[in-house]
Amino acid sequence: MKLFVFGKTIKRKTESLTFIKVGSLVVAVVLWLYVIYSQNLEVTFKIPITYQNLPTTMIVSEISHKSINVVISGKSDAIRNVESKDFQAIIDFKNAKVGSAKRFPIQLVKVNVPENINVAEQKIQASVKLEYLVRKQVGIEPKIIGQLREDRTLGPISTEPEYISAEGPKSQMDSLDKIQTVDIDITNQKQTINKEVEINKQYQQNGIVLSDTIVRVNIPIYKYKQEEFEVPVVLKNTNNKYRYTMAKNNIKITLKVMGDDIDVIEDFTASADVSSINYKKIGKQKTEVLVPIKLLFKKDLDDNHFVTFEPAEIKIGVSQK
Repeated sequence: MKLFVFGKTIKRKTESLTFIKVGSLVVAVVLWLYVIYSQNLEVTFKIPITYQNLPTTMIVSEISHKSINVVISGKSDAIRNVESKDFQAIIDFKNAKVGSAKRFPIQLVKVNVPENINVAEQKIQASVKLEYLVRKQVGIEPKIIGQLREDRTLGPISTEPEYISAEGPKSQMDSLDKIQTVDIDITNQKQTINKEVEINKQYQQNGIVLSDTIVRVNIPIYKYKQEEFEVPVVLKNTNNKYRYTMAKNNIKITLKVMGDDIDVIEDFTASADVSSINYKKIGKQKTEVLVPIKLLFKKDLDDNHFVTFEPAEIKIGVSQK
């Protein structure tokens, strides 16, 4: 009987200890929460700079600050309700003019910040260069890299759209006529390439805004047959008072034809017009001059024929008779 009472006493003591432990834990948590929510905290926000009263004919081409750091402090329970969107960093361009870089104050505006939040005061100025804003249409230039197989050749490359709108600082836009795509590798390609390609991001990095950042590029790739042959060069508009000699009378022509139809070799003629020679500098001694070569074809070559020739100029010896 005594043993039973002793066991019951131990059980009551155990329950009492458990209650004390739980109560202590609850008190500790409450104290911890009180400390956390009552202590002062310091938080830093990164606020992007926005513009006010910037004329539509102008654009910011250079700026020393694209954002500022805002430091706030206060009770943790109050700070937890503050976000970066509650601040604005503004530069006012009222009465501003284009030209060299000038300093403008950055105004910090508190949109929805409780009064019990301390905001560190700061007086920051940004160095800003304003330029006239230029808008125009520019062509697309696909940037082709790599080499095709030996039995393949490129056809006329096209893009959709052919032109896009671009706007940016005058210093960047004046020399901008074409926009390049990212690299398009044609190494060992057998078939025509038709795909969407991104515009090179360097333009956006230079402050240029484009109406399209992705274009469709069509790169025709054809199988061809190649023939190499030589054609004599004929001198035109010669002067009877002078002698003409050529160390090499022929030029080498490379003709690429899509498919197997090569039947136009005899229809090529090459000529060099010597009327452009400055005869005032020509005496009895032979003088060597370079004259451009013009390649002619008796018929109109269609898009299936690709012709190259070398050299582009021919060396002619000229002397008085």
